[in-house]
Amino acid sequence: LQINVEAEDAPKPKFTITPEDEDLPNLIPLFESDPEGKTFLKKLVQDCYEEFIQSWEKNDNYRKKVAESWRLLYCDLPPKNKPYENCANAAIPLALQNVIRYTNKIYTEIFGDWSNVFNFVPTNPQAEIIAPIVTEHSNWQLRNRIVGFKRQQHRGLLIFAVAGDVVCHSYYDTVTKRNCHEILTCDDFVTPYTHVSVSPDFSDVPWIARRIPF
Repeated sequence: LQINVEAEDAPKPKFTITPEDEDLPNLIPLFESDPEGKTFLKKLVQDCYEEFIQSWEKNDNYRKKVAESWRLLYCDLPPKNKPYENCANAAIPLALQNVIRYTNKIYTEIFGDWSNVFNFVPTNPQAEIIAPIVTEHSNWQLRNRIVGFKRQQHRGLLIFAVAGDVVCHSYYDTVTKRNCHEILTCDDFVTPYTHVSVSPDFSDVPWIARRIPF
C-alpha cells in the first residue's frame, strides 16, 4: 500500500521528525517516547537483523573455504582413513615456508624504511609548503602513536596471501584519541552477498557491517 503524502486528504503520520530533532545526538529516546515511533523502531531493528543473518549465512561457504586454507597452511590435516587409520600425518610445510617468505618480502619492500613509511604528494602549489610537514607528522604518528600498526599490516599481508582478500577498518578512536587501522578477517566483517562489487572501499555495496562478539 502506497500513500501519496503530498495529497491534501492523505493521512498524516502522527510521529514526525523535525529539523530540530535531527540535531539530537541520539534519536532512539525520541522514537521510544512515541507508540508509532517505537513500533517503527522495532521493525527497523528486526529488518536489519534479518538482512544481516541472511548475508552471514550466504557467506558461510566462503568462510569455510578460508578456514580450510588456514588448516592446510599450518598442516592441520584430517585424520587418516582405513586402512591407514591412526597412522601419522606426516607433512612437509612447503606452503607455510613459501607464504612466510612471500609476505616477509612484500612487507620489507613496503615498510622497509620505517622512518618514512609514506609521503604526501602536493596536488596544487599551495600544498607544496605543508606537504613536508604533513608527511613528517603522519610518519611520526605511525611510529609512536598508532599502537600495533606494524603488526596489523603484517597480519593483513598474511591474510591476503592465504585468503586472497583482506579488509582494513580505519577509524578515529574517541576513547584513546588516536587513529586505528585494524585488519579484519572474514569472521569479523560482513557484507551483503554480492559478486559485482568492484570498489575497494565498498562504496558500491548497500551496507557493510563489522561483527564485534561480546
